[in-house]
Amino acid sequence: MAAALLASTTESATVQVESAGVAALSGEGPDPAVQDLLAAKGLDISGHRARQLELTLARNFELILAMEARQVDWIKRAYPQLWGRTYRLGHWLDLDILDPYGGSSQDLQNAKSVIEKSLDQWHQRIQFA
Repeated sequence: MAAALLASTTESATVQVESAGVAALSGEGPDPAVQDLLAAKGLDISGHRARQLELTLARNFELILAMEARQVDWIKRAYPQLWGRTYRLGHWLDLDILDPYGGSSQDLQNAKSVIEKSLDQWHQRIQFA
């Protein structure tokens, strides 16, 4: 959800947004409820497939945003070379964004709202161009 929302708010073809997890069920498609929620915003994530974060992927990015502090800690321990570019998505709001997977539609909506607020904070501080 976060990757699709970020990609939809970047205005430059030079910005690359990808998604990977620290405990991803590799190969799995998106939750149908998340697909529906984002489709209401005109975003199609049906082709998304989960994958595990690996150094070969991560080293290609200047900024890595994780949802929770424990994920940031895991990334920094597993890949110390990513230390200066790995942050929580909710860094500027000082909050974790809990995974709403399997939750209610309200849980998904709440997560989307917090993700959007967090992305807004990042956009205020850096140029995604």
